[in-house]
Amino acid sequence: MDDVPEAVRDAGYVLVGLGVVWFQRAMVLRRELSRDLPDLSDLRQPLAGAVRGAAGVVRSMLEGPGQSAPE
Repeated sequence: MDDVPEAVRDAGYVLVGLGVVWFQRAMVLRRELSRDLPDLSDLRQPLAGAVRGAAGVVRSMLEGPGQSAPE
């Protein structure tokens, strides 16, 4: 009976250790991705303009002739 609490404690330690390893691996992958991917901040303005333009086209299609949709 004394082995059960010890086994549960050991299992808890193993789970915590695996969680730490998983977290560290996730941080390494994040750093690798941020290093390998180009800086996308330059694309924000053109992309925002394209989205606004597409939203305007969809809005005009939904409005129909002579109607105005709420914004």
